[in-house]
Amino acid sequence: MEYRKPDKADRARTAIYVAVYTAAIGVGAFLLMPGGAVGALAWAVIVVGGAFVLIRWHATNTAYRYRNCGHELKSRSSPTR
Repeated sequence: MEYRKPDKADRARTAIYVAVYTAAIGVGAFLLMPGGAVGALAWAVIVVGGAFVLIRWHATNTAYRYRNCGHELKSRSSPTR
């Protein structure tokens, strides 16, 4: 992936992903927590699984460029394309 400066669409997409994840945690807690241990376990799976997906997406779609030297850096955990 080649570095490019994030635009409004990138920022909007990130905000939407974070909002959906936050909503899933909130709604999941509201609906699943009263279900006892099984509901709490299901909610924990949503939280951990969603965090994994969000972090993986961020690592795959993010690159950094140093201001002083212009060197580009991509996360080591991101898959090569």
